[in-house]
Amino acid sequence: MLNIARFSARAVSCLSCTRLITTASSRWPTGLGGSHARRSLGDQQFLHLWSPAYASWRSVFVPQSLFAFAIHGRRIGSTRTVVNALGAEPDQPPADHKTSGGLWRTVIKWILRLVGAAFFSAAVLLALLPSIVSSHRGRNACTAVASKFVPGTVQVAEIHAGWQQPVDVRGVTWTEPTTLGGRQLASVERIKTSIALIDIVRGKPFDMLISKPAVDCSIDAASGEVHITQVLQGTAQAAQSTVETGDTVLAAGTSRSHTKKQLLVESSPLRFTAEGQLLSAHVYVSDGVLQVPDELRQVVGNDFHASAIVGAQNMETYSEDFGIDAGWVQSQDGRHSKRGDATAIVFNSPHVAAQLRGWRAGSGLLLWEPATASVEYTPALAKYGLQRISPLLANVVAVQEGGKVQMSFSPEGLALPAEKTSVHIEPMRLVVGRGDFVSKIVNLLGLKDSSLSKSSLQAWTSTIAVDVYPEGPVHTQRLDILVGTGNGHKGVHLCMWGSVEPANDSALNMTLGFPADTLRWAGLQGVSEDGMLTVAVTGTAYKPKIDWQGAYNKLTSSALKWQSHAPSASETVSLKQAIANQALKGLGTLHHKVTSGTSGNQAADSAVIPPPVAPLPWAVLQ
Repeated sequence: MLNIARFSARAVSCLSCTRLITTASSRWPTGLGGSHARRSLGDQQFLHLWSPAYASWRSVFVPQSLFAFAIHGRRIGSTRTVVNALGAEPDQPPADHKTSGGLWRTVIKWILRLVGAAFFSAAVLLALLPSIVSSHRGRNACTAVASKFVPGTVQVAEIHAGWQQPVDVRGVTWTEPTTLGGRQLASVERIKTSIALIDIVRGKPFDMLISKPAVDCSIDAASGEVHITQVLQGTAQAAQSTVETGDTVLAAGTSRSHTKKQLLVESSPLRFTAEGQLLSAHVYVSDGVLQVPDELRQVVGNDFHASAIVGAQNMETYSEDFGIDAGWVQSQDGRHSKRGDATAIVFNSPHVAAQLRGWRAGSGLLLWEPATASVEYTPALAKYGLQRISPLLANVVAVQEGGKVQMSFSPEGLALPAEKTSVHIEPMRLVVGRGDFVSKIVNLLGLKDSSLSKSSLQAWTSTIAVDVYPEGPVHTQRLDILVGTGNGHKGVHLCMWGSVEPANDSALNMTLGFPADTLRWAGLQGVSEDGMLTVAVTGTAYKPKIDWQGAYNKLTSSALKWQSHAPSASETVSLKQAIANQALKGLGTLHHKVTSGTSGNQAADSAVIPPPVAPLPWAVLQ
């Protein structure tokens, strides 16, 4: 219909043009538009008569003329062509007349018209954009685009936006794909700005309130990883029915013999608030909830508050308000020659105070220095943190000298995210309970000391270094500890190293070592300074199993040689000590070798004895 209307309008214009031409032709027989007509009437009267006809013709035929020029490469659209098309014989132009000037002016004019129309259309679209987004179809289009960037489905209940009014978004939800179970991973009740959209575009400072965000950070029982992270990385497994049996989870149709034992990880809500400065926005987060493993909530506390600043200018302006030191921002360290916006995050909860500082680098962070944390001792910290580092820390009752555990986190290359993160814990003075693990150690050595007979023992640790891998075991470097110190007692020196697999019921693959000073205290003479008796430790962090048989096999084989050298009556060492003494006489020549015999534990059978992580604190004091 639109094309028919256009054709009709052009046809009317052509008829009008034809009447004018016919009238003019009857008045000037010498030819339409010829020089005789111009001489008879004069140029002014000629133009007055012909301007309506020429205008009507131009409105109809100029586009077609341009199209014909593009195809045939001819000059069409000038006054000469009009006259020739009507059968007249116009005056011949001079030889040096530039016939293409009119065409280029026409082309440029049309290009300018097209550009103007494009700018006008863009302006209209931009003016209507908030209204379009606020509509039902516009909202669905926005959520469809957002769903292309994250796995699953993004939905928004309401969007209220306008250039002259604040932005108000309500009911944002993100749901994982139905193939993974279709559960809701994150939601926000409301996002609202304090100023109009036009002022935000102009760069004016404004407040943004995010109300009641909720994020599911629970642990996937099958892999032991945070489920939402797996969904984002595309590594989450398809949902399958499971059967709970005690403390294990069995997939339907899977036999117990082919299933790794896994603890069911109970989740609980961890409430939080947050505040941050990002570009020109001061962001407030209220009434947030994270669904986290219950053990993490017990270590952190029931709630926390996080503060963040992004941008060097914001850092200098707002650092005092947030209690953040900004002096590091201008550092010229070569490691940060290619840095982005300066970023600082501070975390505070009833039991934990932590902070990290660095620069945005791509999709992650490049830290200025290792992140630090001060964690208050709680029974949960001992059970879910220290005990998984080493069974020697299983029965920690208290942390002396302030009751806080100081630690630092050093991701590989100081870049986040990282394939490996090293955690360093400063030396601690502890009170540990004499549990089954420590009791068996004391009984093996045959130690008779009042400091070791108490139910609670004082202990002193070295610096503890732990390597944490996102999808692997937790590897503890050599941990040295003195047990039974205080009141003039030196204490039993023990050490331990190896790995724990949190995803496999915290299975242990570790080695317990008895250094030379402990062996001498037990009455085993002739041991060099770098000698060590090692014992394999397996089981789990909660039920460790010590391979005493490996140590006894070594002692027994040496005892056969000792039988022909019975001790004299003047010797006061016990039979067990004498056997052990004979077995360990050659220990000084076994530097960097394991001396407990074949045990079936790879860590105890083949690994070299690692050096201490740092100078032992009790050795420094001596």
